[in-house]
Amino acid sequence: MSAGGRRESIRHDEEHVMVLADSDRARYPQLHALWDAFYDSPTLSPLQAGAIVHELIELLDRHGQDGRDRHLIRIVLRWLAFFSHAARGGHAIETLSD
Repeated sequence: MSAGGRRESIRHDEEHVMVLADSDRARYPQLHALWDAFYDSPTLSPLQAGAIVHELIELLDRHGQDGRDRHLIRIVLRWLAFFSHAARGGHAIETLSD
């Protein structure tokens, strides 16, 4: 993914986070939409990026709050920085699946 000169990825060993979000589509509609279209290389608007920031915060609060899943915490924090950059900077996110 790229936005405003910044790059990020959802690595194969990180896809479980998207599956976790997809298991509660009503709570995480933008993460679900991203995951559903992920292999079609979707473009996301800055508004969608902002919604994803809030959904990631919710996901972290619900599933990473006890601090035991440090892998989940590291992934979500990295993604938060990227999606926040896109939302705050007004950058569309271009994705390219492998």
